[in-house]
Amino acid sequence: MFTYIIKRLKKGGLATFGAFFFAALMTFSLCGLSAAGEAEIKKYEEAYNTLPVTMTVTSLTGIRRDGLEIPSWGVNVFSDPSIKNLVKDVEIKMTLSAGADGVKAANTGFGATDDAEFALNVKKLIGLTSPALDGDLGEDGVTYYGNYDASMFRVEADNTYVSGSAGEQREPLYIVIPLEIYEKGCAAVNMTFSYDDAFDSFPRSTVTRDFYVMGTHTLGDGIYYCPYNTLVRIMKDIGMPRYADSLTVTVADNHKLDKVKEHTAGWFTKPSLTAKRVPWNYSYYYYYPFALDIDESALIRAGEVMKTNIMINKLGTALVFALSAGAGFLVGFLIVNRRKREIMLMRTMGMPDRSVFRDLFLEQGLCSLAGGLFGGAFFLWHPPLRIALFLLLNYAGLALSLVIFLKKNLLTAIKED
Repeated sequence: MFTYIIKRLKKGGLATFGAFFFAALMTFSLCGLSAAGEAEIKKYEEAYNTLPVTMTVTSLTGIRRDGLEIPSWGVNVFSDPSIKNLVKDVEIKMTLSAGADGVKAANTGFGATDDAEFALNVKKLIGLTSPALDGDLGEDGVTYYGNYDASMFRVEADNTYVSGSAGEQREPLYIVIPLEIYEKGCAAVNMTFSYDDAFDSFPRSTVTRDFYVMGTHTLGDGIYYCPYNTLVRIMKDIGMPRYADSLTVTVADNHKLDKVKEHTAGWFTKPSLTAKRVPWNYSYYYYYPFALDIDESALIRAGEVMKTNIMINKLGTALVFALSAGAGFLVGFLIVNRRKREIMLMRTMGMPDRSVFRDLFLEQGLCSLAGGLFGGAFFLWHPPLRIALFLLLNYAGLALSLVIFLKKNLLTAIKED
């Protein structure tokens, strides 16, 4: 029987090749669409893990992001053990103004040429975790000296002092000063800080700190920059409450974004241009004092692109499956029309319809199977279920067309011919 089928396929020539080629093309398309869909999902997962989701403390309107005077509790929200490992790249800016809020800075330069000492005009000492946090300063706004670079702004200062409110300094700290001060030959500065707290039984606490110059800026006189942790420690030593000007963090694991949102929702409201005050039953605040702007736009865009591409992929796959069934029916129809007289002769000679169906079905089914295996070989026959479903639909269409013809009365078929 199979020998006869092979002979018929060889005799078919172009029709046999057409059925084989179509099956190979459809299988190749199915496997390609599947591979593209898997690649899209993998691409999205990689993007989901790497795209930054930033959280920035803002005013209630979401417009102001600097000069917020965020108290220590606002900073500590992101250092809480329950969330500390879920965030990274905590970026904070804090300012200590001379003469403001009882803070006074008596500043004297040292390390100048010929050991000459001179008064410094210090209006602000700004602590940063990154120079980019201060607008014009940025990476290009600082000229670093020696082996220093922007990473110095993340230097920890906790081991720099001996314990005590006015602990002695063990090691030098680092600072960025105005260029004109450095050009006077000043390679280091000495600053004295004090804080007068009317509610403290010891109202005045004073500390003196030495800073070595790690770089200079050209933003004008009176503004000095140091690592954020250094300024935190100075304010702690003089007993002054901490107030951050700005605070931004990045979510460490985007898969746990909902957990981060849940944690921060108890401390910050959502920014709103209407600046509607939301009641907050916590501490001495009647309303939420700050908002938290969560920028997950890149993540959302990546998800929308992935969903669109996957939808297109599914539509393409559905179209291929529809073509599979339709093509199977068409192939059967063409076979019947091309070999109608042969089939009628077989039936006239008493060959059962079941045997006619079997021979024709096996003949074209073998073409589809060979084509399907050939097309799927380019993707190592993955996924096998799609290939099997394609062949099943193709066979179903082929069988339907054969059954429709063989159901006709033999005399009726002869008259139609």
